[in-house]
Amino acid sequence: MSDSTRDNDLSALSNGHTHLMHALCDKITDDMLREIADADYGMDFAKHFAALTKIRDRVPTEGRMAWEPHEVLALFRWSEFGDNRTGQKPRSEHDFHLMRAFCCTALLEAYADPANHEYFAGENQTLAQLLDSVAHIDGDETVFQGQAISFLAWLVPKLPDYEDETAFYLLGLVWLLVRQPDRDANVEKILRLIDRVNAEENRVRQMWGDGVGNDADTWLLGTTHFGLRHKKWRRFGHDLGALDLARADPKLTAAIQEISQKLA
Repeated sequence: MSDSTRDNDLSALSNGHTHLMHALCDKITDDMLREIADADYGMDFAKHFAALTKIRDRVPTEGRMAWEPHEVLALFRWSEFGDNRTGQKPRSEHDFHLMRAFCCTALLEAYADPANHEYFAGENQTLAQLLDSVAHIDGDETVFQGQAISFLAWLVPKLPDYEDETAFYLLGLVWLLVRQPDRDANVEKILRLIDRVNAEENRVRQMWGDGVGNDADTWLLGTTHFGLRHKKWRRFGHDLGALDLARADPKLTAAIQEISQKLA
C-alpha cells in the first residue's frame, strides 16, 4: 500500500473532523463543566472552570495545554458511570457519557498540537474511553460514532513520528467504521486500515523486543506499557466478533473475525 493511498483514505474520512467536538460542546452545560472542574477534589476550581468554559465555547488556544484544565480533564476521563467520583451529581448515563466524551475529545484534540506531544502519554486509554462513550451516547444510532470517525481520521496524521500507539487509533477507526450503516461502501478503506493496524502492531512489537507490559503476549495490547483500559480493548474485540457480517464482503468478514480472535 502506497503512502499516498493511506493519506487519501484518512483525508477522505476526515471531512467534518470538527463536528464531534462541536456537537458535544452544544450539549455541555455550565453545571456539567462545574462537576468536571471539581474533579481534583475542588483544587483550583475557578481556574479549571474558566479554562473548561473556553474549550466548551470553542475559544481558540495555542501551545501546550495548561494544568488547568488538563488535570481535571484527565481525571474525569477515568470515570465510569456510577462510580464515586469527586463532586458527583445525579446524572443520567447519557449525560455522564456526554461529559466524558467531551473530556476525552478535548484531550485528544490537544494531543494533535505538537506543543503537547511530550506532555501526553498512553492515550490509547483516552481513546478507549471516548469510543465507549460515543457508543453509549448513540444507543441504536451512529451519529456521534460517525463524527468520531472524522475526528480520528484527522488526528492520526497529526500524531508524533515516534508514536507507538498508532495501531490503537487505526483499530478505533475500524471499530467505528464497521458499525456504520454505510459499511459496505467503505470495505476497501477498512481492509487497508486493518493492514495498517497489523503492520503497526508488528513494527512496535519488534521495537519493544516482542512485547511489553502485563499483556505482552496479547496481540496489540502487548505493544504498550499503558494498560489501564485493556479490558475495554478486549471488549471492543469481542464487539467486532459479535457483529452480524453475514452479508458483508467475505474478505472483510475474515479480517474482522481474525482481529476479534486475536484481541478478545
